[in-house]
Amino acid sequence: RDFTYVDDLVRGLVAALDAEPGFSILNFGGGKTVSVLEMVRTLERHLGVAARFDWQPRQTGDVTRTWADISLARRTLGYAPATPFDDGIGRFVAWLRSTR
Repeated sequence: RDFTYVDDLVRGLVAALDAEPGFSILNFGGGKTVSVLEMVRTLERHLGVAARFDWQPRQTGDVTRTWADISLARRTLGYAPATPFDDGIGRFVAWLRSTR
């Protein structure tokens, strides 16, 4: 999967609105694959809790790896995600805790 911190996504969308690139398909993402297991382990570490897993058979047709091709957004808008995955999860957890 390709997880994107919301601030990076918003910067990309605002850049697209400001540039008015016409019709283009632009992908905004981290540009890097992160496994779901890595995402869960990172959440565990930041939350200080252990996940409980209920492993199920792989779903038919599900791809094993996917990530955003951000090359066109990088070329046309200068888009570059600035928030590393681990930092984004840390910020998300801090925000989540602040809403309690």
